[in-house]
Amino acid sequence: MGPSVYGMLVGVVIAVFTVILPQPAGSAIMWGLLSCQLSWSAVACWRRTGFPFATAAMVDGAVVSVCLFLLTLSGSDVSGLSREALVLLGGGTIGMVLLLVIEARTNPTKWRRWAQHMRHQTVWNIATGRHFPNLRQDGA
Repeated sequence: MGPSVYGMLVGVVIAVFTVILPQPAGSAIMWGLLSCQLSWSAVACWRRTGFPFATAAMVDGAVVSVCLFLLTLSGSDVSGLSREALVLLGGGTIGMVLLLVIEARTNPTKWRRWAQHMRHQTVWNIATGRHFPNLRQDGA
């Protein structure tokens, strides 16, 4: 249940920061926070799981978030999805999905263990990067 709630919470946060809060400050804060969270998650993922493609997907998301943060600061209407923002967001999302599919296919046993582990994680664990099982130590 935690991953589903976390996904919905991220959607609410994006809506609040890009629609309700004054722009461009709301979008800049949201993209900045998202880039920090994804950067921390990439480090935690690599250290605990050793998943190269899943880690790369999080780095991809962090880089896209930093780019959107910079676009917002330069005056581009990221909340209205300008052409630049749309290309960055679309390309980054496609890249992340492809990297996660590759990870699931190259490390299926570890991937299943992570998926099983995720069933019992809370929103707090996911937000703080504590949802990664220690697959390196377990020898999986």
